[in-house]
Amino acid sequence: MSETKSLKLQLLTIAAIFAVPYLGAYMYYGGVFPEDYFAFPHLTASDKPCFSMPIFIVGCLAATGLTVFLFFPGLLGFKKVKSEDHTPVQKVAFPIWFWVGLIMWGSAMICFVFQLEYPKLLVNWADLPLFWGLTLMLDGWVYVRRGGHSIIKDYPKAIIGIGVSAILGWLIFEYLNNFVLESWYYPKGTLIPEDEFVIYAVLGSSGLIPPAIEFYALLKTFKGLSLKYTQGPKITFPNWALYLVLAISLLSLFLAPYYPDILFPALWYSPLMLIAVVLTKCKIWTPFTPVKNGDYSYVILLSLSYFLLGLCLECFNYLSATHVLGEPNACGDVNKVIDVTFNASYWVYSIPYLSKYHLFEMPILGFLGYFPFGIYCAVWWILFANILGIKTNFKENGC
Repeated sequence: MSETKSLKLQLLTIAAIFAVPYLGAYMYYGGVFPEDYFAFPHLTASDKPCFSMPIFIVGCLAATGLTVFLFFPGLLGFKKVKSEDHTPVQKVAFPIWFWVGLIMWGSAMICFVFQLEYPKLLVNWADLPLFWGLTLMLDGWVYVRRGGHSIIKDYPKAIIGIGVSAILGWLIFEYLNNFVLESWYYPKGTLIPEDEFVIYAVLGSSGLIPPAIEFYALLKTFKGLSLKYTQGPKITFPNWALYLVLAISLLSLFLAPYYPDILFPALWYSPLMLIAVVLTKCKIWTPFTPVKNGDYSYVILLSLSYFLLGLCLECFNYLSATHVLGEPNACGDVNKVIDVTFNASYWVYSIPYLSKYHLFEMPILGFLGYFPFGIYCAVWWILFANILGIKTNFKENGC
């Protein structure tokens, strides 16, 4: 495939992620969208189906299977691999940017934990120092574990590029969220003017992918974990399978407005699968490429990276408010609700069938969505960089 054709196909993929669900919604609503359908931020969510124990049990079984795979891959045919590299890592001190990041992150956390109303500039924009402070701290930790090497140290422009790519990379999901009637919403979005919230969302989005890439780089420094998933079953995806995945992804996006309570997971898997298939057809490396040689380490470590980051983000979000028990909702569930917060970007979930058993604001099974999102972060950056002609070395350095 020529470079020109490859570039057109990649651009078409991004266009499809935006256009296909819009077309589905346009046909479903007969061209007349409900009022505030595309409002941002959404302050409330539509009513969702009540908790379903059978669906919850199925989700628990899936989570159990994933846990068994992560901790006991040998049960699925993975061979044990011992590291032959016993070279000691040079001891280095934490770099200056680690301490800068600690100050940034710590300042934002003080505002969150103590629910501070002032200073307004810091309180209203706390997500920026929070996310980027975490990124700097993680990179500093990688720097120590790798004996003086990290993404910021060796590839400073890459971390900036990843941040820029993250803006559109995350806003895609804010856009797709409309078509499943708000899986998450921002009940305190009125704490700042609407136009400021939009700017806040755009700039804040820049910090949602870099810490995931840093978590990935950090996980790779643990030799045992890095090698654990490199000798598994070899799987080659035939063309018909790739086209089937492509069709399922596009169809899921198109039908999401018709069946939002069933297809809300399409937000998390469809963009990932579309981009991964297109990059594969363009002969561009993705985390799935090494699977043909039995190496699942990229897929697993990337999945774990956003799961870890997701735990952090949900914790940060929850700590930025005090909570009290609310009134029973239409389903009879009694959950904790916000009592006090000055965090305009505080988010709450509205997930069908899983409205009980939360960890922070997230229904416990919702954390499964962070696993594919970690891989998405990688393929999105690879796609973004390739379109702009930026050289990447994700296979070796995660950037």
